Amino acid sequence: MRRREFIAFVGGAIAWPQLAGANRPDRPRRVGILALFPASDPRVDRQIAAFKQRLLDLGWKEQLNVASDDKFPANPAERFAAPAAELVATSDIIVTSGTPPVQALQKLTKSIPIVMASV
Repeated sequence: MRRREFIAFVGGAIAWPQLAGANRPDRPRRVGILALFPASDPRVDRQIAAFKQRLLDLGWKEQLNVASDDKFPANPAERFAAPAAELVATSDIIVTSGTPPVQALQKLTKSIPIVMASV
């Protein structure tokens, strides 16, 4: 290795942590979760817990680099319109399952990614 290559390599190694830190977000990424079922349904807790555990396994830490906002359909008449509108206003990405919540979200946004998770 020649001297210039060595100096460039060492300089890059020294600068790398500062450059990598420049890409860190200034706030946690907001993940909206729109549940298919009401909060009283036992499936909901298991699904959300499994999703959050997987985020943790991948290195995402609650309130450090990710924050989640969980919404549930309040009643059959309201269903997904109000919770979907709240998530669209505050989320960077929205996770849901089932066609009805996806349809409600698609009416409200074209720019926020909507991820359909398996139930």
